[in-house]
Amino acid sequence: MGGLFSRRRSHSEDGRQRGRRPPKTVRTDDNDRAILDLKVQRDQLEIHKRKLRVQVGMDEQAARRCIREKNKQVALLALRKKKHHEQLLDETEGYLAKVAELIGSVEMARVQADVVSALATGTKALKDIQSEIGGVEYVDQLLQDNADAQAEMAEISSALTGAGVPEDDADCLAELDRINEELAVDATNRIPAAPKNPLPEVSPAQTKQGKVTKAVEASPATAEPQPAT
Repeated sequence: MGGLFSRRRSHSEDGRQRGRRPPKTVRTDDNDRAILDLKVQRDQLEIHKRKLRVQVGMDEQAARRCIREKNKQVALLALRKKKHHEQLLDETEGYLAKVAELIGSVEMARVQADVVSALATGTKALKDIQSEIGGVEYVDQLLQDNADAQAEMAEISSALTGAGVPEDDADCLAELDRINEELAVDATNRIPAAPKNPLPEVSPAQTKQGKVTKAVEASPATAEPQPAT
């Protein structure tokens, strides 16, 4: 039975260990270890300072008790111990101030080192980009070449635009005559043909009657007379 339970316990522990995530590895360098040592020393000084404060309080209580008991020698001894502990407390507080200042200086130095490293990386990247570009002279040369190419293209365009056809070109003159003939034929085809039969003669009376008829048709219609009331 004991072996069975032990095997079950070992299997359950193995399962829990397999289910756990592996701990993250944190890289540390000498600066990290130095700051860690300083902080450990600071914590130890804090503990020592608290102990000294407790001891100072106990010395004062002992001196008061001896004074109430009229034991002057023991009271003086307790006060001397209190003074000694107070001196140690002052020294400890001074050490704490120095350690805290040193921790701040080291951390600030690390920040400055990171800033300098970032500046160095950025400067190197900027120089690499400038080397890829080719420098100011190369850019000026590119701009000058571009301007020259644009000017040359403008000259070519101007030459192509101004290149006319000579006035005595035979092919162009023949094309002009052909177009004129086509236009003349089109104009002739649009004129209506004259009637083949002669028009009937119109007498003066018919002409006069036709004019009167046209005048009556052009005049407005007269209103009918209203019946008298």
